Amino acid sequence: VLILLFVLGLVLVLTSATIGLTTANAELTKNGGSMDSSMYQYIMSNTAESYRIVGAILAIITGVGALMAGFIGYKQSKN
Repeated sequence: VLILLFVLGLVLVLTSATIGLTTANAELTKNGGSMDSSMYQYIMSNTAESYRIVGAILAIITGVGALMAGFIGYKQSKN
């Protein structure tokens, strides 16, 4: 489970720009095809940054957890 969550976190980090762009395009379409360019940029960058932060936190926490679980398993197998 930890490895899957780690991979999910990495995927979120790596695809955050695409998610931000997709969200901004969806908002542009929902707004009738026109929007202030600064608002478009704001939506795109903030959405990407949010996904990047969540992905990084998820990857770091689960990565450390997986390493700790592996280390504990290694110590137990030596004894």
